[in-house]
Amino acid sequence: MSQPTTVLTDYLLALAALGSAWRLYRRRARPSVPTLLWAASFAALGVAAVVGGTWHGIPRGVLPSLRRSLWCVTYVAIGLADLLILAGATWAALARRPRLAILALLAGRFLIYVALVLGRRDFRYVAYEFGLTIVLLLVFGLDLARRGNRAAAFVLGGVLASLAGGIVLSAGLDLHRQFNNNDLFHVIQTLGVCLFYNAGLLLRAR
Repeated sequence: MSQPTTVLTDYLLALAALGSAWRLYRRRARPSVPTLLWAASFAALGVAAVVGGTWHGIPRGVLPSLRRSLWCVTYVAIGLADLLILAGATWAALARRPRLAILALLAGRFLIYVALVLGRRDFRYVAYEFGLTIVLLLVFGLDLARRGNRAAAFVLGGVLASLAGGIVLSAGLDLHRQFNNNDLFHVIQTLGVCLFYNAGLLLRAR
């Protein structure tokens, strides 16, 4: 197996994301729309982590067509996870009329992102998408804090964890020859998922 530690940490992230999705969905008989959207976001992230981990497990030069397909699925699933978590935040933060306008913009952004990553398969687009999503979630968390919402601390904690993970990944920080920056990023993102999960429990429609 190629990159076994990366595969395992990716699957750890997938387990946390899929478990969070299931627990949010089953939390109450009638979960709020923002909670359901965040559950769907975690499910998409879980798919991205499973497929991405599988990609890391296949050595370079082996099954190139399969590896290319797996990476495209990973890219799209990451974008879908970002779309859904921001849609949930929008539903919790805005009233109906401005909410619809922002949701339309988010959907358009997602379609542009998919066209770019499938056309060029460049990781930079994933990084830009991730960075913009974190900035928007920071704005959401600060708005929750302004309104005294209990979810604010968890959202801001998740944002800080995601930001730290992004810095680790972009800086190429390896803790060990067998534990590289991808592995550390996955562990930090697992913590971020746990924090965002706790925020999802508290979200309600505005």
